[in-house]
Amino acid sequence: MKLRLKSDNERIAAVVLDEYFPIKAVFSDKIEDLAHIGFYRSNTDLLELTLDRGSGELRSIVLTLCKTYTVKEDCFSLKGVSEIEEAAIDAPSRVDCDYFSVSVYKDGVYAALSKQAPTSMIKCRNVVFMLSGGVNIAGIAIVGMTTAEISHCLTELEYMQ
Repeated sequence: MKLRLKSDNERIAAVVLDEYFPIKAVFSDKIEDLAHIGFYRSNTDLLELTLDRGSGELRSIVLTLCKTYTVKEDCFSLKGVSEIEEAAIDAPSRVDCDYFSVSVYKDGVYAALSKQAPTSMIKCRNVVFMLSGGVNIAGIAIVGMTTAEISHCLTELEYMQ
């Protein structure tokens, strides 16, 4: 499965306050011909990406399961990571992660999917893809969230415990 990521200052992902899901960010409601990439850690953590099967364009990001998380008292920072314009990432439909960590900040949520330090990032307005080696997703951040969205996220994460 080829996921195509491109820096985009126009498209914004709508954060949807959906019961049972701490985070659901939707770029498009189009539901035809979709493919899924799941980042799993054991049976306790799952972050799903939905993309258009033909173009590889991202449709949504959903944090489906999360066993543990941390709450940070500061805002998410993008310092120290260089920004790139685009990347094409080959990913299987299931990625088994040896590391999965969710951090809730004052202004967003970051899901670290690898222990590898990010070396580059692609910003799609309020969604930031952190990459290692330019071809592996090390983490995904959803930033610019409102107080209500952060509160919803924390409530749903607490229900999962």
